[in-house]
Amino acid sequence: MSKYTVNAGNKFDLLVDRDLAAIINLCLTSKYAASIKAIVLMGSYGRGEGTAFQTERGLRPFNDYDLVVVGKSMNEWKRRKVQKVFHQLERELTKDLEITVDLFLHTENSLKRADASLMNYEMKYGHKVVYGDPRILELMPNYKSVDLSEATRLLLNRGKLLLDISTRLRSVNSFTENELLLYKNI
Repeated sequence: MSKYTVNAGNKFDLLVDRDLAAIINLCLTSKYAASIKAIVLMGSYGRGEGTAFQTERGLRPFNDYDLVVVGKSMNEWKRRKVQKVFHQLERELTKDLEITVDLFLHTENSLKRADASLMNYEMKYGHKVVYGDPRILELMPNYKSVDLSEATRLLLNRGKLLLDISTRLRSVNSFTENELLLYKNI
């Protein structure tokens, strides 16, 4: 059983763990490290539904890494400065890990006021705290549901992901010649 995917296994979990360690390390060596209370893995890997795909270099993550960095309460001026640093970290991590890394900034105060959006619902109920206070999201309100427009957004998002996967699977570079022969016979 994999903790990040439905069926990729422990070897893939170790790869994701290594990537997450690199992300955490870079965040904690930034000039705003002292402000970080927690780092939360969201999205498909946070829910345990991520996708792995086989390349010539072995298993690789298909989906991006979506993380929320929860910081101490801060004024808007400092928040903008911190977000600017995190955007730079995103670019560095995306280049180093060869997969898109998204870092969203929340503060303790913004968690307390978080509305019932799909992102916030997922953060509250479908996540993995990978650094810091494991109970940090208890600051968020309890949500019973999300608005219908949020459900529509989810369906559109999933449809796009299916198109991305379909495109990737059709790519000549996705599989070796032996794999293509094998899959044609299935």
